[in-house]
Amino acid sequence: MLAKFTTRYQTLYLVIINLLSIAFIVYLFPKEAKFRYEFQKGSPWMHEALYAEYNFPIYKTPREYNAEVDSVSNSCLNYFRHNDSISVQQIDSFENNFVSRLNLLIDKNYKDSITDKNNKTKLKNKEILFKIARRAINHVYNCGIIGIPELFDEKYKTALNNGMNIGLLKKNVAEEVDITTFYTPKTAYTYFSLKR
Repeated sequence: MLAKFTTRYQTLYLVIINLLSIAFIVYLFPKEAKFRYEFQKGSPWMHEALYAEYNFPIYKTPREYNAEVDSVSNSCLNYFRHNDSISVQQIDSFENNFVSRLNLLIDKNYKDSITDKNNKTKLKNKEILFKIARRAINHVYNCGIIGIPELFDEKYKTALNNGMNIGLLKKNVAEEVDITTFYTPKTAYTYFSLKR
């Protein structure tokens, strides 16, 4: 009887050892690869940024690279921030300096001149000149002056001729606007020169 008990005990011991070793081997097998994120086609990515574990080069010829850069730069919308404080500051500065500079101009050009009495009376009519100048500067600043970086100067020259939209950020709200509605510093200067 003792012999039967020991053989059953050894058999049971061997079965348990085999089951434990099978369970341990199955535990060490590679698991099925699961993607940790849930997404649907056409919906925005809802999780943190997903980065590749390593970098890999994408080889392109200089011609392909330049064509791709040009394609992206032509198709992307450039954004500019609207800044009200500049126009308010410039208009206030204009209003403060206008009368004093006009008096200096009159004194410098017409101090001893008697022949230009008609011109002197025209220049002395400060209110009319002030209204005309203020209307012109308000018009330019209401349209907006867009500072174009020199890097993009050629692109915007063609854009001004062909018409191009830009993104205008006003109080953190973007709207798409035609670039030809704005003045550049050069076109604003030209506008003021023609208003003389």
